[in-house]
Amino acid sequence: MKTSSSIEVISKMDIPVTAIENYVNTNINRLKTKTNNDMSFNAFSHSFEKVECCSAYVDVNGTVEICFREGRPNNFRSVNVKMSTKYFFTCAQGKDQLYKVAWGTSLS
Repeated sequence: MKTSSSIEVISKMDIPVTAIENYVNTNINRLKTKTNNDMSFNAFSHSFEKVECCSAYVDVNGTVEICFREGRPNNFRSVNVKMSTKYFFTCAQGKDQLYKVAWGTSLS
């Protein structure tokens, strides 16, 4: 009978949140940003608050630690892997009219 083993992945990457927010806030031309005011397009969300957002992708370097069970139930081994990948960050505009990182995801 084949059994599966536990694997845990821990990201040790330093995400440059402040740099991303500064980039988005200084490089977005709000006058040229298009919004869709067509009522038929926005009809499904008429009772919700409008959220302004902007996204950017960033090269991120760091280490990912992969832990897996080896043999016996409490015998774990970890492997550190250096990573260089692109992340896609979405920033939402706050009450202070500045964009803040809301979430991010790896593109790999």
